[in-house]
Amino acid sequence: MFPLRAVDGGVLRRAGHTEAAIDLARMAGLPPVAVMGEVVDDHGAVARGARLHAFAAKHALTIVTMSELISHRHRTERLVECKARSRLPTEHGEFQAYGFRSVLDGREHIALVMGDPAGHGVSPTLVRVHSECLTGNVFESAGCDCHLELERALQMIAAEGCGVVVYLRGHEGRHAHRLQDTDADARDYGLGAQILADLGVRRMRLLTNHPVKRIGLEAFGLEVADTVRLPFTPTSHSLASTS
Repeated sequence: MFPLRAVDGGVLRRAGHTEAAIDLARMAGLPPVAVMGEVVDDHGAVARGARLHAFAAKHALTIVTMSELISHRHRTERLVECKARSRLPTEHGEFQAYGFRSVLDGREHIALVMGDPAGHGVSPTLVRVHSECLTGNVFESAGCDCHLELERALQMIAAEGCGVVVYLRGHEGRHAHRLQDTDADARDYGLGAQILADLGVRRMRLLTNHPVKRIGLEAFGLEVADTVRLPFTPTSHSLASTS
């Protein structure tokens, strides 16, 4: 056994088993401490699907899925609050900038919106969830593709006339993650999901070259109808940094 620490905000920030265990303990009125384990069959294989349900039925146990837990907390709690809105003219056209504040840590995040993001059931909204990258987005470092990805996303949304870019602050992009020796895919999607939901987005076409983002958003009840690649030519420096 080894200890794990859940992030503040639980499954609404990160859809992990550690966060789920702590959330269930809190909801039961117990101290935020839990012991986790896996159910295995007689051959040592992890029980999943029908086998797991059969085990639960045999021992009168209740199964709660990650999506059910997230959906429940989405219905009963909020992690972000919209604090401001203003026009934001850019070289790609005029966006509406929405300022959101996290109730967990006070960090401020931005959503750039063009057109009607709710779509009213017409076609899935074009969406980009972009993690902050100081070196790429501010200094346009050639060591990562973050600036190119953000620019291309704004261009594609402007060309379509409708879409959303969610810019998550305090979640440095791939270049900074590489420098810090952390996992660039271990990002928080709960805040982005709640921002999108607040804007009325339910179905989307996700602008990403990284399938993990699709998995992360779908875990929070948002339908990703399709993924759309961001076409651009990586720099020789960014290729070297990811090799």
